[in-house]
Amino acid sequence: MSNLFDSPYWETIVRISTIVLVLMVTLFFGKIVKRLMLKKQTFVKVDTTQYKFLSHFLAGVIYFVGIIFAIYMIPTLRGLATSWIFAGSGVMAIVVGFASKHAFANIVRPYKKRIIMELKSRI
Repeated sequence: MSNLFDSPYWETIVRISTIVLVLMVTLFFGKIVKRLMLKKQTFVKVDTTQYKFLSHFLAGVIYFVGIIFAIYMIPTLRGLATSWIFAGSGVMAIVVGFASKHAFANIVRPYKKRIIMELKSRI
């Protein structure tokens, strides 16, 4: 008498159901992050464009990690998932670099003007 768990397809069924579960959890967490960020937007005094960018960026990171994790669970695609991690990290580093350049410029600009005004007043 054959057992259901001895079937050669059992491992495939478990793997596919785990991948579907990972993708569902990823979508769930991505939507929760977006909702929480949109609810907190009224309490935080930040530019709405920057806040929406941050919420979309965080949701994108969650989606990216979930999809990479789901792809990594497929044995034949593990090499592809690893290369996507490195490529995605490089792209994210470039995006964060450009975004932080503008953010730091907005933070430093008022202080720079004040320093220049103080130097002019001393001369």
